[in-house]
Amino acid sequence: MNEKLTLRWLKEMVSREMSSTNMSKSMLLESPYEEDQADPGVFAEIGNMLNGRSAVSTIVIMTPENPLGKKISDEENAERRDQFETAMQKAGQQLIPIVGKYGAEENSYILPGMSRKEAIDYGGDFNQDSVIYGEKKNFPDGDAIEFQMIYTSKGTDYDKEAGLRYVAVSGEAADARDDLFSKYKGIKFFIPFYEPEYEGVYPWDLNEQPELEKAQGIEVSVEP
Repeated sequence: MNEKLTLRWLKEMVSREMSSTNMSKSMLLESPYEEDQADPGVFAEIGNMLNGRSAVSTIVIMTPENPLGKKISDEENAERRDQFETAMQKAGQQLIPIVGKYGAEENSYILPGMSRKEAIDYGGDFNQDSVIYGEKKNFPDGDAIEFQMIYTSKGTDYDKEAGLRYVAVSGEAADARDDLFSKYKGIKFFIPFYEPEYEGVYPWDLNEQPELEKAQGIEVSVEP
């Protein structure tokens, strides 16, 4: 990620976002992968994948840019993306390019079907501070993806402070954010790490998403 997501920094950013829900929508991020206008229909399949409503059983979200949170030039980042995409192609791994904003903008990827070990290995190979790993779990009310924040620069365990999360949130709660979100085809979404009001929330609960103010007291084009 573009800035090292220390727990203190991320909690401060979450708090700032929660206190600014009345702000207007943020401008679209500029990205070589993000030239389309918002398209909820196209996003629906991604949303289903992230919320366990597809045949995909594991998901990784990561970027090859800005090693260990150190900002480098656009040219260097473009080269790192090329290297990453080449490595994924050789491995037969599908890529879904997205944009992320976590303090600063970055180009990232959703990687359906990637294993946890592969996520950690590629995170290390590309000197990333962290990666997100998700794995489908079965519950009495349905399936959900269990998401973990793994600080690959520190080890292989997930961050207990970030917690385990079972939803990827889009819609009004995501649109209100100016930071701490990802975006595909103009549609914002986020996985609510460090946001305790989303603890124990599952995809079938999303019609009753936690109110943000309470937090102050959260056919797809796939490239081979």
